[in-house]
Amino acid sequence: MLKKPRRLKPGDRIVLASPSKAPEPAAVEKAACRLRALGYEVVVPDDLCLRRGYLAGSDRARAERLNGALLDEETACLLCMAGGYGAMRLLPFLDWDRLAARRIPPAIVGFSDITALHIALNRRLGWVTYHGPMGMTMWGGDEPPAPALAEQFWASLGALVPGGTSVFWPLPFMEHPVPVPLAPGVAEGRLCGGNLALVTALMGTPWEIDTRGTILFLEDVGEEPYRVDRMLCELALAGKLEVCAGILLGGWTHCHAETPNASLRLEEVFEDYFVGLGIPVLSGWPSGHLPNQLTLPLGVRVRIDTGAGPEGLLSLLETPWQEA
Repeated sequence: MLKKPRRLKPGDRIVLASPSKAPEPAAVEKAACRLRALGYEVVVPDDLCLRRGYLAGSDRARAERLNGALLDEETACLLCMAGGYGAMRLLPFLDWDRLAARRIPPAIVGFSDITALHIALNRRLGWVTYHGPMGMTMWGGDEPPAPALAEQFWASLGALVPGGTSVFWPLPFMEHPVPVPLAPGVAEGRLCGGNLALVTALMGTPWEIDTRGTILFLEDVGEEPYRVDRMLCELALAGKLEVCAGILLGGWTHCHAETPNASLRLEEVFEDYFVGLGIPVLSGWPSGHLPNQLTLPLGVRVRIDTGAGPEGLLSLLETPWQEA
């Protein structure tokens, strides 16, 4: 059963979280100040910036913080501050039985390494979560986020009611080019996925992604084409691609070959794995390791239409939140 967070509104509690690496204290302070200025109650855990190598503390300490925030009925939004690595190490320590009893989950926002939480919470509990900007980059930078970016972010969480049926448009693409089809068509399905490296890292685990009938979103950063190829090959061999209803490809930042003359281009890799599936494939969606990335609600039904204008390329078929 799908469980949606309640619509976010000023006065709600936003808990800053670090399931992976530790955020920078200065960025945390800026993010908290900006969110409080918008009228939200912001909770900053005392050990949020604790460091243990590349992790924000031990697995049990991070899991205790995460369980505490997720189980607290007053937590309306869990805003992950940074990615890196470590979120998947927490999955065995989450209090799954008590989390399953929560009737209305909080809105969980993050991307990259947070993909592990998105997939696990959606598959195990049916929670709708948000693939969106980290708190450290969007709210903790030197400058506040661009107005159009902030509008789309809050609209996705229900804080602003968008016009029409989609929270994505008619917002501008900002500096990003309009996405292009790799394979034409129209498809509907539940939106799932995230960072390709994390999607493949969960294969063979109890939290392995279920792609049947879905619109699969994928993005990554710093991976050469042959490594992207290897990960997509794993998904293909596991039967995860052929059962999708559609494919949505996001940002592939710094995913170029060190020796281009001895490599396939990334576009060729995508053609090899996606074009022959007989399903619509849209490339260049502005979500992922990109400046001004758009927020995507994971778990809800969406429509992908490669022949539509910019406003209809991707649209929601249901709201990702519910009224309180």
